[in-house]
Amino acid sequence: MRKLVFILGLVLIIFNTNDVYAKQGCCSSHGGVAGCASYGRVICSDGWTGSSCECTPPVVYGCTDSKANNYNSSANKDDGSCTYSVYGCTDSSATNYNSVANASDGSCQYEKEVTEEEVIKFDTQYVNESENKKFQEGKNGTKVNYYKVITDEKGNIISKEKIKEEIVEQPVSEIRIIDDVLKNDNNNEFTQNDDSSINLVIFFYIIFFIVFIILYKKSNKEKTILYNFSKVEKVGRTILYIIYFIFIIPSIIDFIIILRNKKNNNN
Repeated sequence: MRKLVFILGLVLIIFNTNDVYAKQGCCSSHGGVAGCASYGRVICSDGWTGSSCECTPPVVYGCTDSKANNYNSSANKDDGSCTYSVYGCTDSSATNYNSVANASDGSCQYEKEVTEEEVIKFDTQYVNESENKKFQEGKNGTKVNYYKVITDEKGNIISKEKIKEEIVEQPVSEIRIIDDVLKNDNNNEFTQNDDSSINLVIFFYIIFFIVFIILYKKSNKEKTILYNFSKVEKVGRTILYIIYFIFIIPSIIDFIIILRNKKNNNN
């Protein structure tokens, strides 16, 4: 009988201890203080006996800086894992690549070589005919320019520097004989003189008709050729007016008639 009681008591102690240890693991502050025990310990409401009924929360490691990219609001112990944004060029193919940067700021620059073709204009040489040089027609040459170009991420040109140039085709100078040049210049001078003479004739022609029209309106015009045109039908009259003003002779005749009429009236 004693053995049975001893065994039952041992079992109760074992189960009670496990229950206490199980409750010890929960973080519920053990339900508050229920009483005092020996050696300065307290008895908690959930049966836990210890120096305090307050439960120490478990340690959660992580980044505790709210300014960091990987901030962990559940962490209560910083483990040094916080990361921060470093802005710069993150493209390794760019000339200003920043290996430390982890956030692109759009500042990447790229270098490339471009070529442009340029025309080389020919020169003109003047020679004497006595040098037995025939006329030679000029021809433009070409060359290729090489540039180092720096662009931004959108392809806009930041800088452009000429590296070298290569002549693809040399220009051919034009050769002109001086005598031919002088002849052409003389022909141009004659042409200019002819133009000046024509302009002078037109000027006097206009002045003549202005004076003629003024005298025509103020004089006896019944005997003039122009006055007789007014008696012709409309279509024919228009044609006669055109002929009259194109060929100056009829107007000169009328001008003389008007002057005579004016002279007779004065007498």
